[in-house]
Amino acid sequence: MEFPPIPTILTDKTTLRMNRIHLPTLLFFTLLVGCSTPEKASITSNDPSLSIPAIEQAGHNHDTSSISQLVKHLDSDDPAVRFYSITALKEITGNTFDYRYYDDEIHRLPALKRWQQWLKEPSGAPDKQNSAKPQDTNAPASQHT
Repeated sequence: MEFPPIPTILTDKTTLRMNRIHLPTLLFFTLLVGCSTPEKASITSNDPSLSIPAIEQAGHNHDTSSISQLVKHLDSDDPAVRFYSITALKEITGNTFDYRYYDDEIHRLPALKRWQQWLKEPSGAPDKQNSAKPQDTNAPASQHT
Protein backbone atom coordinates (compact mmCIF):
# COMPACT_ATOMS: atom_id res chain seq x y z
CA MET A 1 0.00 0.00 0.00
CA GLU A 2 1.43 3.32 -1.01
CA PHE A 3 0.55 6.67 0.60
CA PRO A 4 0.27 9.95 -1.29
CA PRO A 5 3.14 12.38 -0.84
CA ILE A 6 3.30 14.03 2.56
CA PRO A 7 2.90 17.84 2.48
CA THR A 8 5.99 19.96 2.70
CA ILE A 9 6.54 23.27 4.46
CA LEU A 10 8.96 25.93 3.24
CA THR A 11 10.99 27.46 6.04
CA ASP A 12 14.00 29.70 5.50
CA LYS A 13 14.32 28.59 1.87
CA THR A 14 14.64 25.01 3.07
CA THR A 15 12.06 22.39 2.38
CA LEU A 16 11.04 20.43 5.45
CA ARG A 17 9.29 17.19 4.79
CA MET A 18 6.75 16.36 7.44
CA ASN A 19 6.95 12.73 8.26
CA ARG A 20 4.15 10.64 9.70
CA ILE A 21 5.10 11.69 13.26
CA HIS A 22 5.19 15.46 12.70
CA LEU A 23 1.77 15.75 11.06
CA PRO A 24 -0.25 14.15 13.91
CA THR A 25 1.77 16.12 16.47
CA LEU A 26 1.07 19.35 14.65
CA LEU A 27 -2.64 18.52 14.43
CA PHE A 28 -2.73 17.61 18.13
CA PHE A 29 -1.23 20.92 19.27
CA THR A 30 -3.44 22.87 16.87
CA LEU A 31 -6.53 21.27 18.36
CA LEU A 32 -5.21 21.60 21.91
CA VAL A 33 -5.04 25.39 21.63
CA GLY A 34 -8.81 25.59 21.08
CA CYS A 35 -9.66 23.13 23.86
CA SER A 36 -9.46 25.32 26.93
CA THR A 37 -12.18 25.24 29.54
CA PRO A 38 -14.51 28.20 29.09
CA GLU A 39 -15.04 30.46 32.07
CA LYS A 40 -18.36 30.23 33.83
CA ALA A 41 -20.83 33.08 33.96
CA SER A 42 -20.32 35.05 37.17
CA ILE A 43 -22.05 38.15 38.46
CA THR A 44 -18.70 39.38 39.80
CA SER A 45 -16.84 39.01 36.50
CA ASN A 46 -15.37 42.09 34.85
CA ASP A 47 -16.05 40.51 31.46
CA PRO A 48 -19.55 41.53 30.27
CA SER A 49 -19.90 38.31 28.27
CA LEU A 50 -19.66 36.44 31.58
CA SER A 51 -21.40 38.86 33.93
CA ILE A 52 -24.50 39.66 31.84
CA PRO A 53 -25.86 36.08 31.74
CA ALA A 54 -25.37 35.84 35.51
CA ILE A 55 -27.08 39.21 36.02
CA GLU A 56 -30.05 38.04 33.93
CA GLN A 57 -30.23 34.82 35.92
CA ALA A 58 -30.19 36.73 39.22
CA GLY A 59 -33.14 38.82 38.06
CA HIS A 60 -35.15 35.85 36.84
CA ASN A 61 -34.51 33.99 40.10
CA HIS A 62 -35.20 37.05 42.29
CA ASP A 63 -31.83 36.42 43.92
CA THR A 64 -31.71 38.95 46.77
CA SER A 65 -28.15 37.92 47.63
CA SER A 66 -26.98 39.48 44.35
CA ILE A 67 -28.48 42.94 44.99
CA SER A 68 -25.27 44.44 46.35
CA GLN A 69 -23.27 43.36 43.29
CA LEU A 70 -26.04 44.55 40.97
CA VAL A 71 -25.88 48.00 42.57
CA LYS A 72 -22.09 48.01 41.99
CA HIS A 73 -22.72 47.20 38.33
CA LEU A 74 -24.88 50.34 38.02
CA ASP A 75 -21.57 52.25 38.00
CA SER A 76 -20.10 50.12 35.19
CA ASP A 77 -18.47 51.68 32.14
CA ASP A 78 -20.43 49.24 29.98
CA PRO A 79 -24.00 50.41 29.22
CA ALA A 80 -25.14 46.82 28.61
CA VAL A 81 -24.01 45.79 32.09
CA ARG A 82 -25.85 48.80 33.53
CA PHE A 83 -28.98 47.96 31.51
CA TYR A 84 -29.12 44.34 32.65
CA SER A 85 -28.30 45.33 36.23
CA ILE A 86 -31.12 47.86 36.57
CA THR A 87 -33.49 45.44 34.86
CA ALA A 88 -32.58 42.72 37.37
CA LEU A 89 -32.85 45.12 40.30
CA LYS A 90 -36.32 46.16 39.14
CA GLU A 91 -37.34 42.49 38.86
CA ILE A 92 -36.02 41.72 42.35
CA THR A 93 -37.00 44.88 44.24
CA GLY A 94 -39.64 46.58 42.13
CA ASN A 95 -37.54 49.79 42.37
CA THR A 96 -35.45 51.80 39.93
CA PHE A 97 -34.93 55.00 41.98
CA ASP A 98 -35.17 56.81 38.61
CA TYR A 99 -31.90 55.22 37.46
CA ARG A 100 -31.42 55.37 33.69
CA TYR A 101 -28.59 53.25 32.33
CA TYR A 102 -28.14 55.45 29.26
CA ASP A 103 -27.51 58.68 31.19
CA ASP A 104 -23.97 59.97 31.45
CA GLU A 105 -22.05 59.37 34.65
CA ILE A 106 -22.95 62.72 36.21
CA HIS A 107 -26.68 62.24 35.62
CA ARG A 108 -26.61 58.63 36.85
CA LEU A 109 -24.89 59.59 40.10
CA PRO A 110 -27.97 60.77 42.10
CA ALA A 111 -29.87 57.55 41.37
CA LEU A 112 -26.75 55.50 42.12
CA LYS A 113 -26.46 57.27 45.48
CA ARG A 114 -30.13 56.41 46.21
CA TRP A 115 -29.41 52.73 45.50
CA GLN A 116 -26.34 52.81 47.73
CA GLN A 117 -28.35 54.49 50.52
CA TRP A 118 -31.10 51.91 50.11
CA LEU A 119 -28.53 49.15 50.63
CA LYS A 120 -27.38 50.77 53.89
CA GLU A 121 -30.87 50.98 55.32
CA PRO A 122 -32.01 47.99 57.42
CA SER A 123 -35.11 47.53 55.25
CA GLY A 124 -32.96 47.60 52.11
CA ALA A 125 -30.41 45.05 53.26
CA PRO A 126 -30.42 42.10 50.85
CA ASP A 127 -30.11 39.54 53.64
CA LYS A 128 -33.39 40.56 55.30
CA GLN A 129 -36.42 38.49 54.34
CA ASN A 130 -38.82 40.45 52.11
CA SER A 131 -36.38 43.40 52.13
CA ALA A 132 -37.43 44.45 48.68
CA LYS A 133 -41.15 44.42 49.42
CA PRO A 134 -42.94 47.22 51.30
CA GLN A 135 -44.44 46.35 54.67
CA ASP A 136 -48.18 45.75 54.72
CA THR A 137 -49.49 48.48 57.02
CA ASN A 138 -53.00 46.97 57.01
CA ALA A 139 -51.84 43.70 58.58
CA PRO A 140 -53.07 43.10 62.14
CA ALA A 141 -50.51 43.71 64.89
CA SER A 142 -49.11 40.61 66.52
CA GLN A 143 -50.47 39.96 69.99
CA HIS A 144 -48.10 39.47 72.89
CA THR A 145 -48.99 37.12 75.78
